[in-house]
Amino acid sequence: MSNSSTLCVDASLVVRLLTRPKDRVVQDLWQQWDETSKQFIAPELLFYEVTNAIFLPYRLGQLSAETVHSILTAALALPIELYSDKAIHRRAVELAVQYRLKATYDAHYLALAEQHQADFWTADRKLARAVETTLPWVHWVS
Repeated sequence: MSNSSTLCVDASLVVRLLTRPKDRVVQDLWQQWDETSKQFIAPELLFYEVTNAIFLPYRLGQLSAETVHSILTAALALPIELYSDKAIHRRAVELAVQYRLKATYDAHYLALAEQHQADFWTADRKLARAVETTLPWVHWVS
């Protein structure tokens, strides 16, 4: 982990944090960040993605509506500052093209982290692998 005081986190990490309370890797990492006063940032689409990710298990009968609401409430309470500006969208397209990503959603996190010179943390192995050789500030939580 670098000494960056600002961390960009994506929906895959937030969902894993809130839906797997026994996942010591993510729980310990988040606690360490909290204890060292890290500032969390994400593009504004974060909670759209989180909401969608926790709604799918509801549709499949794996989570109750009450649990979905509880997880969403916990997500919205996380100290994550959200960003949206036109430059992020433009850079996201460039990054998605450069790394041959299937969509621009993930590239928005990359663009924001790049813009803020922040480390980016994800639980999305595919994304991390796509950029690992050229973006050393991208970290995959295994």
